[in-house]
Amino acid sequence: MLKRKKLLALTLTALVSMGVLAGCGQKNQEAKAEETGSGEKVVNVYSSRHYDIDKQLFKDFESDTGIKVNLVDGKSDELIERMAREGDNTSADVFLTVGAENIAQLNEKDLIKDISSEKINENIPSEYRGKNWVGLTSRARIIVYNKEKVNPETIKTYNDLTKNEFKGKVLTRSSSSSYNNALLSSFIQLDGADKAKEWAQGIVNNFARTPEGN
Repeated sequence: MLKRKKLLALTLTALVSMGVLAGCGQKNQEAKAEETGSGEKVVNVYSSRHYDIDKQLFKDFESDTGIKVNLVDGKSDELIERMAREGDNTSADVFLTVGAENIAQLNEKDLIKDISSEKINENIPSEYRGKNWVGLTSRARIIVYNKEKVNPETIKTYNDLTKNEFKGKVLTRSSSSSYNNALLSSFIQLDGADKAKEWAQGIVNNFARTPEGN
């Protein structure tokens, strides 16, 4: 089995201090930044994110540290498979991904390493980081309903969607949606697998039709 070059994984899932990324680079500059033939220091970032805020983060990082960000973008699954194939020869130093579900894949393939950074601990609450990942942004999973047909007081949490009164009224994306996977993963993390499975079955029991679309 190929040895793996383990990476710092940042899962970009409300934006915290823009100084965090720069702080990470400064903390691990010797280990992370590679020097080119011209003496230029470079950090290689594999990213499945395609948002303007990321570009600004990279610019701020380069300005603060003098280290150039070399960006390789693509879909999460493709980049994870690429890093697995590259093994210890991968050029990736940091992996930016969307959705916590991708962390499981990274751990299964032994691609990421544990993080030890005072800067991260100071800037990111403990509930938004793990031993080998850091959350920088969050995305709300909202519940949309027809206010002319549904009393808002009856839906306060996701658990309310499993009530009998909503049988035949719940619409969702497919279970293969990465967003649904991330949501279910959060239930498993918070309440355990058994309760998460019970909740998921309750949602299925209340489906109005086979899941599809957005």
